[in-house]
Parts: sequence; C-alpha cells; structure tokens
Amino acid sequence: MALQALLIILIVLAVLLAVGVPISYAIGISSLAAILQVVPLDVSVLTASQRIFVGMSKFSLTAIPFFILAGNLMNQGGIAKRLVDFVLAILGKLPGSLLVTNIGANALFGAISGSAAAAAAAVGSMVREGEEDQGYNLALCAATNGASAPSGLLIPPSNALITYSLVSGGTSVAALFLAGYLPGVIWAACCILVDKEEVGSVGATGMRSRFFENAVAELMNLTGEYSELNLRRCLSRSAMLSSDVSAAFDPGYRSCFELQNAAFLGGGMVFNKFTGAKGKSGSNDANAEYMAHLRRVMDEAKIQWQTAELGKVDVGGGGTIAYILALYGMNVIDSGVPVLNMHAPWEATSKADIYEAYRGYKAFAENVTM
Repeated sequence: MALQALLIILIVLAVLLAVGVPISYAIGISSLAAILQVVPLDVSVLTASQRIFVGMSKFSLTAIPFFILAGNLMNQGGIAKRLVDFVLAILGKLPGSLLVTNIGANALFGAISGSAAAAAAAVGSMVREGEEDQGYNLALCAATNGASAPSGLLIPPSNALITYSLVSGGTSVAALFLAGYLPGVIWAACCILVDKEEVGSVGATGMRSRFFENAVAELMNLTGEYSELNLRRCLSRSAMLSSDVSAAFDPGYRSCFELQNAAFLGGGMVFNKFTGAKGKSGSNDANAEYMAHLRRVMDEAKIQWQTAELGKVDVGGGGTIAYILALYGMNVIDSGVPVLNMHAPWEATSKADIYEAYRGYKAFAENVTM
C-alpha cells in the first residue's frame, strides 16, 4: 500500500511538472491523488484539512506576516529612505559609495523587517536613481543588491530562521536568532570588502610595491647574506605557485571556452601555464622546464591535476600576480581550483578539487627544488 502511494505521488508529480504545473500545485495534487487511493474520500478530505490546519496553527508563524507588514509600513513611511541616508553618511566616503550604502542599508532594513525580498525591493529602488545619475553599471548594482539582501535573513528577526525552527521540529527561535547575528554581519562585511581583491596588487603592501622584495631582503639580512646581487639571485632562483582559482567549464557559456584547454570540476587542481587577456595584458607564460618539474612532482605524489586557460584568449583571460613575480626571473605559474561562475555572487567548486589542491600545495612545498 505504501509503495503504491509512493509510486502515485512520483508519477503524478513528474507528469504535472513536465506539463508546466506550478510546483506547489503539483505537490498538492499528487499528494491528494495518493491519499484517495489509500483511504476513502471523506476520510482523506478530513485528514488533509486537519494536517493543513495543524501546519498553519503555529504561534511562531504569526511573526512572519507582521514582519512583512512592518517592512511595507517602513517602505511606505519613508524609513527606507532615512536608512539609506544614515548609511550613506557613515560609509559614503568609501570607494563605490552607493554600492556600499546599498549593502549596509540592506543589512539594516532586512534585520528590521526580517525579509530579504523586502530589503532588496525597498533599498534597491531608493539607490537606483542615484546610481543611474552617477553612471554606475546597472548590472553591477543589481548584483550587489541581490548578493547583500540575504544578510538580512541572518540578522534577527528573520522569517527564514522562524520557518527553520518549525520544520526542524522545534529548534529554539531565540538560539537561532543569537546564532544569526555574527554570520549576518560577516556576510554584509564581505560584500563591502570583497572588491578589494581586484585591487590587491597595488598600494603600499600590494605585489606591485617593494613590500615583498623588502621582506625577503630583511630575512636575508638577518642571516648575514644580504647584498643586492644575492637578493636578485635569490628571487630569480625561486619557484612559486601563484594560488588563486581558475574558470571551470560552463556549458551555459560554451562559446567562451576552448574545450581542449578548459578546466573541469572534478578534474583536480589547475595549472594555468599561460595567463593574460588577448595575449598581452597581464600576461605570464611559465617556461617548459618549470612545467615539467611540476608535472614530475605532482605525478610522483599521485596528485590529480589538469592544465587550462582562463577561457578563450580573445574572449576571457586574466590571472593573478604571476606576471609581476616573473619580472624577477622567478619560476612562477598560476594555480588553484576550478570554479563555476567565478566572480559571480554565487560560486561552486568541487570538494575533491579543493582536497587535491591542498595535497598539491603540500607536495610543492616539500619537493620542488629549482
């Protein structure tokens, strides 16, 4: 009997989804069809109505419509505008001020209303006009708004945490609220600070500065080996893996990849022998001898690895700091794990690739000698 009901649910659900019926209706109809095969109509109707009533008669659920109401009241009453002005006054001096303001206001509005959707709609509409006037890229603005709005789901009060408490069998709402503060703040902070990665090679401590060179010189001085010539020899005889990530093949953007030179999820850590854009900008090309040495070290350690380019040379491109270190004559190559949707608000990697990268870096540190 149970197997028959299960088969009915699966078959009816699959058929309804295939013909385009909304998921909520498909689940309800398939469940009702299974019940009618097991129990009489009057009993099934009574059972279904009781289960619906029990599922909805949770006191904690009353918080959700009130949160939504609060969000609408704040939006209509102008609180969203005041929140944006407040955050702009605090964070407005940071680069990308309106984007940063969008992130901070989303966190505050979402924390008050408990709804990420309400935060994205209210705050996004408030900052959009200013972003257009100041020439911001609207796609970037939309991505920033969408990526930062969920921080309000973690900072209490939160509709999502209340719902989780109910479906998990009574997890303490208070405990979930307390646990959500720090991750929510970290989420918002990461959205604000993440763009620093793209300018990390410039500035007083960036790789374009003398910071790294001076640090090596200080170490040599402590051992009594420093001289300008010894420093140059040390750097030129060094070997380095410039650790970052590589673009994994995305079938949705097949035209941007050359299949014979693409990284794939599950293929292991990636070595990008050539990096750069259009063959010139930020380019580095690791020499064949260094590549052969790395291949021998990885194979002897039984590391799963692959080589790839960052998309077609004339379409994609990029790299990390390998081209900067190559100025010293250093043996250097870009390496890392393949990432799907690299630099998108949501990225995906393979746990197997991450583990192989860990093993690969360990083998490099222990066995590479130049």
